[in-house]
Amino acid sequence: MTTLQEVEIVVGLVLLIVGAWRGWRTWGQLRALRSSVANLRRYDAWRGGRRALPDGPSEAEILATDLRRGVGIWGSTAGLGIVLIVLALLRAQ
Repeated sequence: MTTLQEVEIVVGLVLLIVGAWRGWRTWGQLRALRSSVANLRRYDAWRGGRRALPDGPSEAEILATDLRRGVGIWGSTAGLGIVLIVLALLRAQ
């Protein structure tokens, strides 16, 4: 195994760990946001639906879009780490 392959494995592991960690945190924030929105809708239905709905997208919908984008970015980062590790191991043979 050459030094380049070892560097690829180390960089791949770092990308995999950081991408998975950040992606998991972002996914947790998205789940918490969804549960808060669902709770608000249940409360609003219980109160008789008195709140007026906004015309455009709500702030929660905009935040959910940003969080989904973040999950995709960090998932892609983790995927790139896996690709680097696999390529380095395939070249080692």
